Amino acid sequence: MVMADELGHTPIVRRREDVYELLFGRYETVYHPPVDVLPHIDVYVHAPTAERVFFTLVTGGMSDAAMSAPTGAPRRAELVAYTSEPTKLLAQKLAGLAATPYDQSTWLGWGHSSDCGPIAPSSPLEALLLLEPPIQPDASLGSYLEIEAEPVDLFWAFPITAKERDYKVEHGTAALLGLFTEGVPLTVEPHRSDITA
Repeated sequence: MVMADELGHTPIVRRREDVYELLFGRYETVYHPPVDVLPHIDVYVHAPTAERVFFTLVTGGMSDAAMSAPTGAPRRAELVAYTSEPTKLLAQKLAGLAATPYDQSTWLGWGHSSDCGPIAPSSPLEALLLLEPPIQPDASLGSYLEIEAEPVDLFWAFPITAKERDYKVEHGTAALLGLFTEGVPLTVEPHRSDITA
């Protein structure tokens, strides 16, 4: 039986929070989804630092259980998004996607996309595409955090439009990313133009 402390933190939660603080700085707040799922998934909001001039939103709890992933694919993962303005709605989208493997007995990995509805009012971005984080040490989370001897991968949840999602399905993730000739924007831009237009 895994024992929790007076705050309800298990050793896994405490270890993950320690790693997050090491990589992202101290968290400012934690979003707790109103509807609980197993495993319980929170979203930590880490404020900007001198080295990271944006907010980092990262899930905590998705990796508590192993996904039903095929051989060679990561079985434990968390999700991250970067933004200049954290919102409860964006946190909800992350938490909802992180719960998908357990709600639907599936798995998530690089190149997967999922419809989530607009990430902000009147935003054309209504799906999340999972990519490798484009910055360090985020892309190396598995070197810092393991659960039951399995590394925890971190996937960047990059918001895309419905047309971009359709383009990705037809042509592949690499082809979609190739359309961003000036680079894929790191932070969420809720009202950016559709790159396929």
